[in-house]
This record gives sequence, C-alpha cells and structure tokens, in this order.
Amino acid sequence: MRAAQYFQRFRIRQQLSAVLAAAVFTILLANLIVLFLTAQIVLKQSTQYADNTAEKFVKELEHTNEQALSLMNYLQYSDVIQDYFRREPYSNAFELYSGVERYLTGIRLIYPELDDIGLLCRYRNRSAVRDRDLEGILERHPDPVNLECDGILEQAGTVSTYKVLVYIRNYYGGELGTSYAHTVGQCLLALRFRGETQAEGDTSFLVVDSSLHWLPLNCGEETAREIVSRIDPEELTRTIDNRQVFLRVHPVENSGLYVVSCTDKRLLLQDVYHVLLLNLLLCGAVAGILVLSILALNRSVVSPIFHLRRYMREITAGNYTQIKRKAEGRGNLEMVELAEDLNALIGELEDRTRRLFATTNRMYAMELEKRQAEVSFLRSQVNPHFLYNSLETIQGICMRGGLPEAARVAGGLGKIFRYSIKGEEIVPFREELEVVRAYVGIQSARFSQRLEVLYGISEETLDVPVIKMILQPVVENVFQHAVERSTERTTLYIASTLREDSLVITVQDDGQGIPPERLEQLRRTLEEAQGAHTDSIGLINVHLRIRLRYGPDYGLQVESQPGEGTKVALRLAVERDMALDEGTEDSSEAGFVD
Repeated sequence: MRAAQYFQRFRIRQQLSAVLAAAVFTILLANLIVLFLTAQIVLKQSTQYADNTAEKFVKELEHTNEQALSLMNYLQYSDVIQDYFRREPYSNAFELYSGVERYLTGIRLIYPELDDIGLLCRYRNRSAVRDRDLEGILERHPDPVNLECDGILEQAGTVSTYKVLVYIRNYYGGELGTSYAHTVGQCLLALRFRGETQAEGDTSFLVVDSSLHWLPLNCGEETAREIVSRIDPEELTRTIDNRQVFLRVHPVENSGLYVVSCTDKRLLLQDVYHVLLLNLLLCGAVAGILVLSILALNRSVVSPIFHLRRYMREITAGNYTQIKRKAEGRGNLEMVELAEDLNALIGELEDRTRRLFATTNRMYAMELEKRQAEVSFLRSQVNPHFLYNSLETIQGICMRGGLPEAARVAGGLGKIFRYSIKGEEIVPFREELEVVRAYVGIQSARFSQRLEVLYGISEETLDVPVIKMILQPVVENVFQHAVERSTERTTLYIASTLREDSLVITVQDDGQGIPPERLEQLRRTLEEAQGAHTDSIGLINVHLRIRLRYGPDYGLQVESQPGEGTKVALRLAVERDMALDEGTEDSSEAGFVD
C-alpha cells in the first residue's frame, strides 16, 4: 500500500518511463527464457523425430532382409535355377543365359525393388556386378551357408551410378545324385532400398555398412560423405553430441547395416535465433508505442473490450437472446470493425448451423434411398431364375403340344442362359462343350438343310478346367461368317486334344474362307491384343481372356484359305491342380437344374 502511495507521488512521465523500463526488461528476460526453453524443446523434438524416423528405416531394412531371405528360399527350390546349376558345366553360355533370363524376368516383375539376381557357378557367372566387386564379395564370404548381407554396393547405370544392398548365400543340389545337398554355386541378390524418404532438412538419414559404404536416404552425396567422416569405424554405435551436430547410429539386426541420423544443430536453431532478434527489435517498437497508446488505452480500447467481453460472457452463459441483439461498436475504428466482424461471424455460424441441419437431413434421406436400392437389387436377383424357369415351362408346353423341335430350341436356350449366369469363372470342358452343343442345336433348327456338325472330342479333355464361355463365341463366328453368307451346305468340325501341357480346341469349317488381307489384319489385331475397330470382337475377347489368364504363349491361331474354309485353334494351359467349384465335376446337366 505504501509502495503504491509512493509511486503515485511521481509525475506521470516518470511513471510511464518506469512502466516502459519494466516492460522492456520483462520482455527481454522473457525472450531469453523463451529462447533457452525453445532451443531445448526443438532439440528434444528433433532428436525424438530423428529416432522415430530412423527406427522406421530400421524396420524397412529388416523387412528388406526378410524379403531377400524369402526370395533366396524360393529360388533355392526353383526347378529352373536347379536346372541352371546342373547344366552349367555342359551348356553353351547363350543357351544357358537365355533360358534362365525369361524366368528371372518374371521374378523382377513380382519384386520391383530387385535390381539383379547373380548366379555364381564354378565355370561362369551370371551377374551385373563388376568383376572386381564380385571377387571382393566372394573373398569376404567364401562359404555363405546362411543368408549374409555384404553391405552397400555401387552399381553403374545407363545415366549415372546407383547403390544397392547385396546379399549372398550358397545353393545346394536338389536332385538325387552326386550333387544332392552339396554346394553347386552361390546366389547373389542386389536390392534397391528406397525407403520412405522425405525432403532434405536439418536432419539427414543414411544407411552405412561395416565398411562405412553409405546409401543416402534424404541427403546428397557430399552431406553423406561429411557425416560418415565423423563416424569412428571402431565405435560404430557411439553417439556424437556436441554444439554442431547430434549423430546417432541405429544397428539393423543380423545384417551388418546401420541407419545413421545426423541433426545439424546450427541449422536447426537458426530460426530460433532469428525469432530472438525479431523480438528484441519489437521491444524497442513496443516501448515507443507504449508511451503513445497508454493515454488512449482506457477510452478507446479497454472499455470497448470490456463491453464485448461482457457480451460474449452472456452468450457463453446460455443467454442466446443476446445473439439477436447484436454487439454494439464503441471506441476507435478497429473496435467498431471488431464488433461488426463478431456480428458477421455469429450470423455465419447461424447460417452454417442451418445448412448443417439441412445436410444431415439430406444424408439421412440418401441413406434411406441406398437401403431401398439394396433391397431392390436383392429382389431383382429372382428375375434370371424366373426367366430360366419360364423357358423350362415353354419347353414342357411344346413337348405336350407335339412340337419337339421348338421344345429342343427352348431347352437349349435355357441351358445357355443358365450357364451364362452361373458364378463360376472356371468350369470343366465338358460343361463348355454341352453349351456349344445346345447352341449348335438351336442353329440347326434354322439351318437344318445347310449344316453338318462333326465332333472329334478326346475323352481325356472333358475334365480339363477351362475359362467359361470361350468356345461358344468362336462357334458363333462360324455361323455369322460362313453359314449365313453361303447357300451351300457347310460342314462344322469341333475337336479337342491334349498336347504336352496344353489343351488344343479346334473349330473348323469348309466355308468361303477369309481374304488374305483381312486375315493378315485379324492376325495383327490378335497379336496387338486390340479389337475395338474390328468385326471379330468375339474372337479378340476370347484371345484376350486366354492371354490374361495363361500368358502370351497361349491364345487363338487363325488359318484360312479363300474358298476352302477357316480353322481356329484355341490353345490353353492345362491346370490340373486347380480346384473347381463344387458340382463342376458332375454331369453337364447338373449345372442347369434349379
């Protein structure tokens, strides 16, 4: 109380000077404290971020090691690789490399991070690794029984060099004989490790091996070289913490690899120092402004703020009638504008509340419509069965009415329809053949005097799994281009046979044939697998479906001579171990019963 009375004795200028000095001192002290605390917090957060990010890279490297082990095990039991090591001393290099290259190309498609698979034999090596690097790897790992990581290796690309992780392991003979369970060579894997990197900043990450070869993750080569120069090869896992950097090494288990995180403290705290300088400059500005503004503070600022504060308290207390009464603008222009902005904000909140309520109602209505659509879809599922049962009824009526031909057509149409709506994608060939017989039976009713159909079906092909609806479009093509366009009698021949590991289905006619230029265009379209601008879309679709499932070695082959007819051969892979859906091994009629 006495201090306040003593302070009141001084002139207002002295009081303002004292207030200004106290304000500047307080701001300066607060800035120094904030600087120290901010620096500590920033360093702590950066260290924690570096550790978390490094642990993510460690997990990704461990996953890469597991991938390498999995791929090594897969290749160990591969018949192609075993055959490569077995034939290596006796075959010429071109034959040996070209045979295994096709197989390894498929492996690279499955593992996009795979850079190279090296097969190291007694007489010749297949590897993209340079000879001097390969010799060094074999010297370091003369007998790698288990999967061993050699570390980081620099490979030469077409434009520039790049770095890979190298793994090596012995391979053993798999056939009974002199080489069974004995070392027949080594397999070398080169994997590209990209990791989940981010832009270069104040913390740099890289991977090093025990020889201090490095792989930058988010930094340049110069930065990585400078970081590696700070690491002691004798104490790889030692943490370096000084005024310049914070460096920590995280080992990757069972791989000889390490993830290094290095934080540049000077770069990290640079912004903190800038903020301190800015605050010091603001102190001087505040001191000058404080003198000019303190006199008008109460009238133009404090009083209007108190009024607005009381207005907001009434709203937060639940007195929503204040919203309709709007806030009054008092004091200087800014306070008036603040009151207007507050009123505008409250109005916007009211408008958004109404729109949110309307949106909620619309979403609820859309959910109801979605439920109704689902119910309608379920109800529509009975329509295909109703149509099939109707065809069966028509067949029965025709039989009772003495119309066997019409009954046969209705029955065949019912079979085709029932078969087309079945959910299975793979069926026995006998079911596909039964649908074709039904289709030919329907067409025979139309072209009975101009059509003769012969079958040469091998009994062993009937249970082979095939793609559904691949034969009927080919047979339909015969009727469209041969039978309908000719007034003479057409012979249709359908045959099937097994050739090695392939099922070959032949559809041949003795119609007018295909002109040479059109035949060449059709073959080119089949080869390019594009059929958007051709009148043989059925053949193109069948060809595409076969290739998509079995690969480029399978599909359709078309042969034709003008005036002698056309022959279409479908070549499919025999998948004997494929599990067919229940009921597909029954008789062909079992799939057509409701």
